Amino acid sequence: MRGAIIKDITLRIWEMSRKGKSVQEIASELGVNKHTVAGALTRGRNKGVIPRPDRNYATSYMLSKFGMKGGSIISLMDHLSMEQRVWLVSEAKKINCETIEEYLLEKIRDEYEESNQRK
Repeated sequence: MRGAIIKDITLRIWEMSRKGKSVQEIASELGVNKHTVAGALTRGRNKGVIPRPDRNYATSYMLSKFGMKGGSIISLMDHLSMEQRVWLVSEAKKINCETIEEYLLEKIRDEYEESNQRK
């Protein structure tokens, strides 16, 4: 009988994943370890409940296809003036982001949605 009942937390993880949330975002929002999330996602993929990542468009593959490199948040900030860094951090704090990564992710997702609505 073990494993016959899927825990509520697992179902929530699967749903959040289907909505595009990252492992880190899910773990943070649910207050669980990211390894718990990763395990639940693996089980979901094995059961066919959530899709497997499309390996043809893994980030490194996609970037190399366009002749680009990923870079890093630290590298990005190193290229900003002190005034720009202060502005960036204050803007992130205004919307309660804990990291610059989280802030940029929110901005990118917002811009993407607005771009699709304009089409």
